This record gives sequence, structure tokens and C-alpha cells, in this order.
Amino acid sequence: GLRYVENFTILHDGRHEAEPFLFMYGCGATKQGAYTTGFAIAQAKTASAALDAKIRSIATANGFGADEWCVVNNTCPN
Repeated sequence: GLRYVENFTILHDGRHEAEPFLFMYGCGATKQGAYTTGFAIAQAKTASAALDAKIRSIATANGFGADEWCVVNNTCPN
């Protein structure tokens, strides 16, 4: 079966900002090997241009290159 271990650290806590969000850094491993990941969780379904720029700035400051960062829309139908 699938087995993995992940550890996450909050790199930026923006819960009290105008557009609330968290930026997290994770490292983990699966049977295929070790990996690192970063992701932002926002309260809004889509990020404004200002929030997108802030997230990208935090990503860059923490070692994620522009070519390694993408937007994934996981909105629910509700």
C-alpha cells in the first residue's frame, strides 16, 4: 500500500491580514523517495493579484523558484 510521512511548518501566518492565508512548507518521503513541498491555504476561493504576488514572494524567499510554483484550484462545488 501507499505509505508516506510528512512534516509541515508554517512559514507565514497571514490569518489576520486583509486576505487571510497560511503558507506552509513540508518535507516528506514515500517509497519513491524524499520530497519538499510548499503550499498556501487561503480563505477566498481565488487569490487577488495582491495576494498572489505576496504568496509568490514568500515562496521565492523560501527557496521555491518561479518555475516550481503553480496555482491549483481545488474549490469545492458548494
